[in-house]
Amino acid sequence: MSNHIHLNLIKDEEIVSPSPIRSQIIAPIAVAIITVGVLVWWLFLSFQYSNVKNLTNQNKEFRTQLQTSYKSVLALTAEEESLGALTAQIKAYQGSKVRYAEALKNIPDHVLPNIQLTQLEIPHPPLPLLEKDKHSAGPTNKTELAKFIITGRTSGANAFDAVDHFLNDLKKAPFTNLIQSTHIPKGAMRPEKTRNRDDKEYLRFEIECNCTPRRFE
Repeated sequence: MSNHIHLNLIKDEEIVSPSPIRSQIIAPIAVAIITVGVLVWWLFLSFQYSNVKNLTNQNKEFRTQLQTSYKSVLALTAEEESLGALTAQIKAYQGSKVRYAEALKNIPDHVLPNIQLTQLEIPHPPLPLLEKDKHSAGPTNKTELAKFIITGRTSGANAFDAVDHFLNDLKKAPFTNLIQSTHIPKGAMRPEKTRNRDDKEYLRFEIECNCTPRRFE
């Protein structure tokens, strides 16, 4: 049996790759492709970032405009509630007027000659029913008391009788449509001395008349 000896006479640098494309060409192309890919990816990310940034700025502007509009809506809503409550109160008071004139014009016919009326006072109504920070749809109570005060003086031997007669007349027609009750408050009938030459003494009195309650219904 003969031995075969294989001799490789080709130097390493003379060895040719069986691939038709050499590694010296593949490496630059691969680097170029990777570089282009990275560049395209970076451009894509930059474009996306720019879009996101623009959307964020638009959202901020929109929120600012929306907050301004929302505040305006709240202010208009509060004003509408206030005006609505005021309108409701005006309507309630229009429907609850106390008709003083028809009754008061008849008072002179019931005043005796020795009585002199000096003042007729209709007290101011209670404080406004609308609270500062709370809007009401109208008066807080369904009814409200109304009254007026007659002040005068009388003289003579029948001074007390004259006042009593006048007081009783106010409880009868034609005052019954307005006046529910009358009374002289404690201490409201007292003597009064004038400083005239005759130094005449009078009897001063006050009569409080409670009227039909005002109804806000």
